[in-house]
Amino acid sequence: MGKFDLVCANLPYIPTDAVPTLTHSRHEPLIALDGGVNGKEIVYSLISQLKDKINSPGVILLEIQNDQGKDVFDYASLQFPKAHISILEDYSSQPRLVKIVSY
Repeated sequence: MGKFDLVCANLPYIPTDAVPTLTHSRHEPLIALDGGVNGKEIVYSLISQLKDKINSPGVILLEIQNDQGKDVFDYASLQFPKAHISILEDYSSQPRLVKIVSY
């Protein structure tokens, strides 16, 4: 399989313990919500897998929970040290999207 120019993902990012407290957990499958113990395990896994699978230049867009920006930014910086990484806000001015532009 070749490399990708763009990867855009809305992965599960909610910490396991928080999932049962959410109203929409009654309507969504657990696999769509549960991001692992800290909510970042699946996001981290995808970022590490993409190191060798994203073109240069290439773009990765990942939705995150509003309190995960710094941790995901730091992890992505380790995996993609030459990339331009930013955290973008949603329409409610919450940090909700990680943008990684690889070079």
